[in-house]
Amino acid sequence: MDSSKWSQFNLLDQLAHLASELARARHWEEKHDVVSCTKSLERVLELVHLTLADSRWQKKRKELTRLHELVCDQFTDQKS
Repeated sequence: MDSSKWSQFNLLDQLAHLASELARARHWEEKHDVVSCTKSLERVLELVHLTLADSRWQKKRKELTRLHELVCDQFTDQKS
């Protein structure tokens, strides 16, 4: 998704998209489908990066950065 389209969503919609993709990653993890889980986690990171780049949410940057850290931790665990 490009940043111009992403920026049309409000924060709740952006977070809902993130949550949906996290749920997909969890689903694939439970099915032991590493490839699909990894793709979902990559998508989550892409969406987090787009959200962090959205200047409207600069006051939420700390929380969004923490979410990024948690997803990276999960991604690293998935790869090992």
